[in-house]
Amino acid sequence: MSRILLVDDEKVICLIISALLEDAGHEVMAANSMEEALNLADEGVWDLVVTDLALPGKSGLDLLKHFKETMPNVEVLMMTAYATVKTAVEAMRLGAFHYVTKPFDNDEFLLIISKALKMGHLSSQVVTLENQLKERYHFKKLIGSSSSWNDVLHVLDRLAAVDGPVLITGESGTGKEMVAQALHFASPRASERFEAVNCGALPFDLIESTFFGHAKGAFTGADKDHVGVFERADRGSIFLDEISEMPLQAQVKLLRVLQEGEVTPVGSDKLKKINVRVLAACNKDLEKEIAEGNFRQDLFYRLSVLCVELPPLRERLGDVDLMIDYFFDKISQKENLGVTGFSAEVREALQCYPWPGNVRELENTIYRLMVLAQGRNVVIEDLPERIKSVGKIDCEAPIGSDLHSIVESATRKIESQLIIERLTMFEGSKTKTAESLGVSRKTLFNKMKTYNIQ
Repeated sequence: MSRILLVDDEKVICLIISALLEDAGHEVMAANSMEEALNLADEGVWDLVVTDLALPGKSGLDLLKHFKETMPNVEVLMMTAYATVKTAVEAMRLGAFHYVTKPFDNDEFLLIISKALKMGHLSSQVVTLENQLKERYHFKKLIGSSSSWNDVLHVLDRLAAVDGPVLITGESGTGKEMVAQALHFASPRASERFEAVNCGALPFDLIESTFFGHAKGAFTGADKDHVGVFERADRGSIFLDEISEMPLQAQVKLLRVLQEGEVTPVGSDKLKKINVRVLAACNKDLEKEIAEGNFRQDLFYRLSVLCVELPPLRERLGDVDLMIDYFFDKISQKENLGVTGFSAEVREALQCYPWPGNVRELENTIYRLMVLAQGRNVVIEDLPERIKSVGKIDCEAPIGSDLHSIVESATRKIESQLIIERLTMFEGSKTKTAESLGVSRKTLFNKMKTYNIQ
């Protein structure tokens, strides 16, 4: 079923054309003004726009320009009762698919509609093929050459070619959202939207509206229809970060969406079919969460059909040197900080540090070093104490300790020190501390309890 936006200031004309298009099997939304059309244009996903040339305030050419700027793959068909060669040429020059005059023959009109939809579909396919050619480029953004990271890239290659849901696991800061983006842009859905939602950051009373949308008047403050992220991501992908933080009540509704492929906006009884690939991520053991009654087992089975686990940075420290160069170039392009590089001693220290905050902590640290460096080259004196003290921690390890226990002990000490530093920096604000560390408040509370931080 194709979704068509119909724009005409004459309500009778809208009713007649809507009935004609709906009888032909299309879903039609009608607007009677430029303002209403722009609201619908920005909130919906459209396969075709059919608009009158003469509209109150602005002309249909303005709506044509809007679509060509924001959704260039959507074809626009112009209608008018005042046909002139000049307006026809102008509409075609601006990118209109065709130009019809009212009154028109119904069969001829439906034939033009069919051709416009096919052209739009072909345009989307071209964009998809172009994105598929860029597949390796997107995966190359996932920096690393260690054997464990190469194993991840091999799995991603396989997952990009299929369409099932994917569960991405790993500690906070390992790059789960970047992996989800890479999967989307390397897949056949690359030309469609990628929507990301942090489930742990949504207030409980807004979860359903955010996911599934709401109808006008559904609750206080709902002054117009709102399209949820699932509908916005139709034919594309949606990334649900921190899925383990989603309340059980919302998990039930998400399971229905995965099973039925349809959503119902809050305050509406109208089902809307959607076609979305779900990419979910968490930094917890979901099977443990199931055992503790915090996560639905049936939802876990739905999400974990395909899985990829991202190793923590401490297990691929050989990749740190590559990441230093990558983040240095990235930051240098954005800001003129005057830093030319890192000394050999600094590189060695960064490769020895276990990075409890993983890639996110590494990037933030490199940015901080480049901003606060005393000279043009980052030297060992510029490093934070927690990184310089890694050698001291290693020296304290008892003789006979295995590598895993040494790294685990060092990581616990550094995590504890880092949390205390951030709590002090933000004057005890747990919300700001959690945000700066890239974890949820609940994770921060658990860490503080583990390390007996008051």
